[in-house]
Amino acid sequence: MGEPMARSLVAAGYPLTVFNRTQSKARQLADELGVEVALTPAAAMQNASVAITMLADGNVLKNALTGADGLLEGAHPGSVVVDMGTTGPDDTRELREVAAEGGVALVDAPVSGSTAAAQAAALTIMVGADEDHYLRIEPILRAMGQRTIHVGPAGSGASLKLAINSAIFNMVQAVSEVLALAESCGVQPDAAYDVLEASAAAAPVVLYRRQQFLDPQGAPVTFTLDLTSKDLQMIKVVADRHGVPMPLTQTTSALVERAIDAGLGQRDVAALALLDQHTSNNYPRH
Repeated sequence: MGEPMARSLVAAGYPLTVFNRTQSKARQLADELGVEVALTPAAAMQNASVAITMLADGNVLKNALTGADGLLEGAHPGSVVVDMGTTGPDDTRELREVAAEGGVALVDAPVSGSTAAAQAAALTIMVGADEDHYLRIEPILRAMGQRTIHVGPAGSGASLKLAINSAIFNMVQAVSEVLALAESCGVQPDAAYDVLEASAAAAPVVLYRRQQFLDPQGAPVTFTLDLTSKDLQMIKVVADRHGVPMPLTQTTSALVERAIDAGLGQRDVAALALLDQHTSNNYPRH
């Protein structure tokens, strides 16, 4: 996701310095876009007032910010770090407090949308920040997203992202069951998906994941079951803390763990369809 987002920023005219833990990736992108490449997060921040991170989880973000040569080491008072990954409210709260000690603001602005949406600068961005910081970063975020929505104070975006992801993961499981049931009744998967795309259930996740659902063994991996499990664990922690029962999400989480136990952890989340298809094969076809 970070690469197409960087392209969108350059296309919008923003000066950019890029960093990646795999230096060859950063160098290749920097050479292609004609931008600077930094050898460390601290170096990337030295001449910048705003930093954007798109990282896998809270531990990786924590290391990028507070580890040796981390972003906060190179940041100046008044700088803003925009966390656009799915970090969750607990880690963002902790890191926000650490950043504030040096006069740096950490705001959460996770995204919803596919890699294709990132390539088209059509992401939905949910921002948790105070009004001043939101107004400061909104033009930058607008370069990467079709809709940028200020959902509340810091932490709100991280929390809402988990809520949105719970719906997406539940939808993935629902589509898997649709295809398994249709196939067990003799309906070809392509035909079933054609109808699904034209139905009231045609959410964007249905439209852009057709290849992953119909060819879970060969389609490109866009979001792994291991990452899905990570997000679901955070969702359950937040739900338990606030006393929100989420029986559907609990069921999906159990199925995700079952898929991981079956060795599918590095497969796309749509590989849940493999489990449902396997189950349906235990029943007679009509």
